[in-house]
Amino acid sequence: MALLLVACTSEQTDPVDVVEPVDGMEVEDAESAADTVDAAQPQDTPTPDVEPPDAGPADVEPPDVFVDSGPDLTPLEDVPPPPVLETVAAGACGEAVPIECGESFSLGTKASATGQVVDQTQCSTFSYPGPEIAFVFTAPGEGKAKVLLETGGDTLDLHVLAAAEDGCDLDQCLLWGPAEGGKFEVASGDVAYLIVDGYLGAKGTFDLTLDCGDLEIKAAQCKEQASVSCGDNLLVALDTPGQTQQVSDYGCGQSGYTGPERAFLFTSPVTGAVSATVGGADDAIFVLDADFGCDPTKCVAAAEDGTVTFDAVEGRSYQLVVDTKAGFTASFSVALACP
Repeated sequence: MALLLVACTSEQTDPVDVVEPVDGMEVEDAESAADTVDAAQPQDTPTPDVEPPDAGPADVEPPDVFVDSGPDLTPLEDVPPPPVLETVAAGACGEAVPIECGESFSLGTKASATGQVVDQTQCSTFSYPGPEIAFVFTAPGEGKAKVLLETGGDTLDLHVLAAAEDGCDLDQCLLWGPAEGGKFEVASGDVAYLIVDGYLGAKGTFDLTLDCGDLEIKAAQCKEQASVSCGDNLLVALDTPGQTQQVSDYGCGQSGYTGPERAFLFTSPVTGAVSATVGGADDAIFVLDADFGCDPTKCVAAAEDGTVTFDAVEGRSYQLVVDTKAGFTASFSVALACP
């Protein structure tokens, strides 16, 4: 018997995937299929060494909170609160902010509205259902007052209304116009209401200024109550009619007399020093030149301690005005001593 020696190597070889041919498949086709199987096997891909991102400090400040105020964003803490407005009752106009000649306001109809009560006035057939700002003005003279209104492009209109017994009169229009403002006629002592309102509910900011440069302003006038003569000691009861409340400042330098006043006409029978004394707590006395009526700017002499002495001229007339800072609280007397 012959022996067949087979030499074996110590190197191992990778196993070969064997693809059995199926019926009808040639050997070449089977080898091609095997190559396809090898290509489909997953390949080992080395994983790169990537360090994890730095998580940063544990304590992170929260970002600022912003409100959308247009092109520039403003931090919430920097947004000023709406102004607190002092108002008075205005009847059909709700509440109104008092405004005087030369005064200006920069406000918004959204943040600081005085109300949302005026939907329409006699000034226009348009609808104004949004909030409005109302101002009240007492004319110190006669002529045309001018109101200037500047808006930020918003559809805010100006309505100037006359006064009713208890506030504004929606049926008496003195001036109307979109922005810019205009002039309206007033007499001394007239009350007018200036309404800034948004067309069809529009809201926005505005600047409003009241200009009285065209008004003929006359000094407030007191009104004489009675006459007084040398040697009189006139007692005036608290409920005596005839007091007015028109004057608070005098040409002699005194001011702040916002209470009511009483005026007494004196025509001097002599030339010389005349003394007038008012008996009453917190009452002051002022001597005015009666040739100018009862004009407080034509002050001749004054005393806040109860007695005033002035140089009278025979035949000249003077108004002796007793005024208070808070109002009369009791009866008082007026005594006149002549040389």
